[in-house]
Amino acid sequence: TQADEPLALASVLERRAELAQGADRAGLLVRSGRAFEAAGEGADAIRVTRSAASAQPGPEVFEQLARLHAVGNEPAR
Repeated sequence: TQADEPLALASVLERRAELAQGADRAGLLVRSGRAFEAAGEGADAIRVTRSAASAQPGPEVFEQLARLHAVGNEPAR
């Protein structure tokens, strides 16, 4: 169903990121995080976005991570 599409996309992007490095890996993980968020999977969105920050720190990644923490009422780590 259409409701499952963001979750499926997030999973595929996360798997593709496992095969990538550097900026490509981070970009795939950021996209995966957005898809997990769209699927209502906040904890998974934070998890993959943290991985993106580890792979390639940058403003876009940190802004997304801060927003996810704010939406989830979870303190940033």
